[in-house]
Amino acid sequence: MGLTTAEQSLLIFLSAFLAIIFILGIVALVYLIKIQQTIKRIIDKVENVTNKASAMSDFFGKSAPFVSLYKFLVDKAKRNKK
Repeated sequence: MGLTTAEQSLLIFLSAFLAIIFILGIVALVYLIKIQQTIKRIIDKVENVTNKASAMSDFFGKSAPFVSLYKFLVDKAKRNKK
């Protein structure tokens, strides 16, 4: 009750095909993990830049009244000199 030649050929072909699919799956998984790590680094950098921009806008938002007061006083001084 051995396998016929056609059955052996089919078994070898399907085994080789399954091995190739398995190897390609592993390679694809490795690339997906690398892409995920790259995206995570990019997201961390964008978050860092966003935090810095937010801190700068908070700083300038708090200093805006002083700047407008300074401009007002300078304009008043220039008008009084004329």
